[in-house]
Amino acid sequence: MANSAFPSVIDTFPAVAEARPPQAPGDVRILIVDDSRLVRASIINHLKGVFDHVEANDGEAAWALLNEDPSIRVVISDLAMPRLDGYGLLDRIRNSPEARIRRTPVVILSGDEEEAARAAALGATEFITKGVLTVELIARLQVLVRLSQQWSEIESAQAQPVMTEGVTGLASRAYFEAQADKMWAFSRRHGIDFIVMCVRLDDIRGLAPEHAGVRGAITERVFGFIAEMLNKAVRTEDCVTRAGDNEFIVGTMGISPTGAVKFAQRLSQAIARARVTHGGHELTVTASFGVAAASQSQVQTPDGLREIAVRRALVAQRSGGNRVIGMAEESLEQGAPVAADDFGLPPMTIAEALNLIARGREREVLPYLPLLSTQIAPLVRLLENQGIQFSRQ
Repeated sequence: MANSAFPSVIDTFPAVAEARPPQAPGDVRILIVDDSRLVRASIINHLKGVFDHVEANDGEAAWALLNEDPSIRVVISDLAMPRLDGYGLLDRIRNSPEARIRRTPVVILSGDEEEAARAAALGATEFITKGVLTVELIARLQVLVRLSQQWSEIESAQAQPVMTEGVTGLASRAYFEAQADKMWAFSRRHGIDFIVMCVRLDDIRGLAPEHAGVRGAITERVFGFIAEMLNKAVRTEDCVTRAGDNEFIVGTMGISPTGAVKFAQRLSQAIARARVTHGGHELTVTASFGVAAASQSQVQTPDGLREIAVRRALVAQRSGGNRVIGMAEESLEQGAPVAADDFGLPPMTIAEALNLIARGREREVLPYLPLLSTQIAPLVRLLENQGIQFSRQ
């Protein structure tokens, strides 16, 4: 994701000569940005026979080329440059009003951790060490180019505007599921990891007793706040939807499981630090995260991966909330039942459960079935005592 600390860092090894598959010049271009002619020449030497290229000696020149040349699929940029440095160029790219430019993968030339962290916060996709280029770079560039081309194909194929959920402005469930299917298919076809993240709102603490009657309205405000944070944090090509009354789902690909967990941890910290008030009272808002990667699971569908992410988020809530779980050792992933009282979730009324079922959202009711059964037991006994049979219609 754009703001993940180290989405992927290419290991650096001595240069190795290796035959590279031919690629027709002009199919795609790599933009190389560095004020050193020698550095540009070194990179170009590695790209020969694989990718066409264009050069720029500073960020301003690179920005002009990006706006003029739609064949540019990946940018490789230094950070320290005259006129406009790499940070400024990266910021312009990620905030461009044009989707083609905004989603362009950017590989940063840097071996310094602080520089890399700052660039990652601005949306850098990859990092390589200047002066130590390898065939691994070519392999990764090929993956990034395929990703860029895939997103262009998806956008071209969309005959209708993006469907959004009314309250948050995020993608609707239907649109998210369609996009997740496409991302899953592409990731399987090209050997790229597909990752699903579940974000569950923890219980809001700090509400005064007199605000109990407007708890729902306050929760919706908090949901809007988290939705806005997610919209700003994820990349253009990622997809986010509201999946339940206290749940978001994020789908992404092309980053590592470790990078996704780091992103979730940073977002969790940002939510916890945020100042949210109501009626003069400061509220404590936290969220729990579950992260699931296709490469670390045996599921065969994106929906199966989402279920793992949801279970991990529930485990995070059971563990006290305000935390991220992205490992596979949880027993719940192996099929153990999930009950609301196991995780300290807020109670659900019969009316709320029936409303969710009527809206086709039975899955959200499942964790609450043990508690709901205790609520409905007196009614069942009364019906049985009166000899009234349940209607199955």
